[in-house]
Amino acid sequence: MREIIKVGDVAMVVAQADDAASLARMLADDDAGHDRTGEPSATTTRVGGAGEVWRAVHPAWPPAAARRGDALLTRWLAQGRTAAWDTRHGVHLRRLTTRSSIGLLFPGQGSPARDSGGVLAEFLPAVAQLYQQADLDPLPPPDEPGPAVDTALAQPAIVTASLAARLALDAIGVPQGAVTVAVGHSLGELSALAWAGAVHDGDVVELARARGAIMSAHGVPGTAMASVAAAPDLVEQVRTLLIDSDDHVDHLDPEDHGSTGIRPRTWPAWVACRNGTEQTVVAGSRSGVDILVRALDVRGVRSMYLPVSHAFHTPMVEAAVEPLRRRLAHQRLGPVRRPVVSTVTGRFLGPDDDLRALLTRQITEPVYFMDAVHRAAAGVDAWVEVGPGRVLSKLAAQISGLPAVSVEAGSTSWRGLAGVVAMALALGLPVDLTAFGRPSDDPLAHPLGSAQSLGLIRPLRVGHSRVTSGKQRSTGPHLGR
Repeated sequence: MREIIKVGDVAMVVAQADDAASLARMLADDDAGHDRTGEPSATTTRVGGAGEVWRAVHPAWPPAAARRGDALLTRWLAQGRTAAWDTRHGVHLRRLTTRSSIGLLFPGQGSPARDSGGVLAEFLPAVAQLYQQADLDPLPPPDEPGPAVDTALAQPAIVTASLAARLALDAIGVPQGAVTVAVGHSLGELSALAWAGAVHDGDVVELARARGAIMSAHGVPGTAMASVAAAPDLVEQVRTLLIDSDDHVDHLDPEDHGSTGIRPRTWPAWVACRNGTEQTVVAGSRSGVDILVRALDVRGVRSMYLPVSHAFHTPMVEAAVEPLRRRLAHQRLGPVRRPVVSTVTGRFLGPDDDLRALLTRQITEPVYFMDAVHRAAAGVDAWVEVGPGRVLSKLAAQISGLPAVSVEAGSTSWRGLAGVVAMALALGLPVDLTAFGRPSDDPLAHPLGSAQSLGLIRPLRVGHSRVTSGKQRSTGPHLGR
C-alpha cells in the first residue's frame, strides 16, 4: 500500500509491504500513487496493519527529492538494512515487529526564543490560546543580529514553546504509551517535570518567568559562554593545565579573583554543559573564557561564543541561588509520575527526590546532557525535541545513534512538524492530521490554496488503526503527551 500525506506544504509518501522484496518492488513502480512529472496525487488508501510489516517514508515532492528518497530506500533494502533513516531529508525505513517508543527532549536557553506560536498557533486554537495566556514580551527574530535576549524574557518563551509542541503531539495523536522517557536541558528540566506531572502545566511558564528574572538580576557582569567542538573530558584536561600553570594569570581581569568571589588556584572558566561527544560549553569570566578558548584553539579545537547574557551553570551565578530557593519554597511540586532522566545528576528521578533542591543546584552545576541521553536511550527507538529549534535533536542523534527530529515550535515553517509525522509513521505509530485541516482563524484558507486540488492533509488516520473521516478540532490547552 502507498499513501500520499501532506503536512502544510510538505508532501510525503508512506509505503508499506509485508516483506522487503514487496516494498522494493513498490518503490520501483513510478506509477504507484505518484505522478513524477507533476504534483503528488492525493490518495485515501489506508496505511496500517498488524503483525510484522515493512514501512518506508520519503518526500513526495519536489520530484528530485522523491527520486532521491526512492534511491536511498532502494539502496538500504539492497544492503539488507532493517532500520535506516536520513532525518534531514525525511527518509525512513523500518521493519516493524514490536511497538516503538519515543523519548522527549525539552530544550533550554541554547534554543531560539520566539514570542508567537508560528504555524502551530494558526492551525491549533489550543496553541493560540496558550500564547495569549502566556503574555510573552516582544522578542526580536532569533536570526536577527544584536545583543543576547535577556534571560528573563527568553526563559518563559522557550517553556511556552515546549508546551505548544506538546499540544502539537497531542493533536496528531501520538499515543501517551509510546512516549517512555523525557530529558530536559537545563531550563528544559522544568518542561520535563511538567510533562511528568511534578509541575502543573498552568504553573510552569510563571516558574520559568520567575527563574529568568532572578538569574537576570543576580548575574555577574563581564561573563561569557562558548561552545567548544571537543569532548568534555578533553576540555577539562586543558582547563586543569591552566589551573596548574601561572603563565596566563597576568592576562586575567583583576575582577576574576576579586569581587566575583573566585578562589585562588582555580580558573574562572568552567565546563558548564556536557552536551555531546564533540560538544562542550564553557562559561565564566570573559577573560577566563578567552584564555581557555585560545588554549583549545592551539590544540586545533574550534570554538564559538554564544549569544547569552550570563555565565550559566558556574559559580558566577551563585547569587541567584538563594532567591530561587525562596521562590521554589512557594511552588507547588508533586512527585514525578513519568520517567525523567535529570541533566543535573544524569540519572532517573524518583518519586522521593527533592525537586526544590535539584532545581536550586541546577543554577550553578554543569548540565549532564550527554550522560542523561546515554541513560535514557536504552529504552527508546527515536527522539522528538519538544520545543523551538533543533539543537537537542542534533546532539541526541550524535550521542545515541538514534533518529531525532524536532517539532520546531514557534517556526513559520511546516518542516518540523512534517519531520515528526514522517518519523512517527515510519515507527508504526498512529498519526491523526485532522486537526490541521484548516487554520483556526480562517476556515477557508489553506497554506497552498485549494485542499481539493492539492490534496492538503486528508481527513484520515494512519497507523495501526482504522481510517476515520470525522473532523476533530482542539478546543483548549489540553496537554496529554
